[in-house]
Amino acid sequence: MAVIIEQTTIEQTQKVSKQTIVLANLPVQISEKVIFIKHTSLKDGNMTAQDLYEKTRRDWKLKPTRAAKAELVFAIYNCKVVEVYIPERWFEEINTKRLTFEGKVAPFHIRDKYIGLHLPNFATVRYPASYSY
Repeated sequence: MAVIIEQTTIEQTQKVSKQTIVLANLPVQISEKVIFIKHTSLKDGNMTAQDLYEKTRRDWKLKPTRAAKAELVFAIYNCKVVEVYIPERWFEEINTKRLTFEGKVAPFHIRDKYIGLHLPNFATVRYPASYSY
């Protein structure tokens, strides 16, 4: 099922509503199942790629069965997609009941499609982790 996003809104159930995102007057379709991770700070832009991966992959309040369905994870900062990962495995951190993923940076053709994508309504999202499905 394709997810079409426009001025992305988040419901209290942490599910991204199916609307349309307009980037340079062109709609962008997100057909993959995506988990959005919203970051509020990235060390003033001095974060390495490895630091961003570590910050994005750890300690999220998500349902294990639902997270396992994710095809991509978007790292979002200032309402923009700053990196895209492919999660290969999700696991619960000991004693926290929070999830962490192991994965890799998405291939160029996927990153090129999404990095820089502006998601304006993520400015008002209360939850740092949400689903597109």
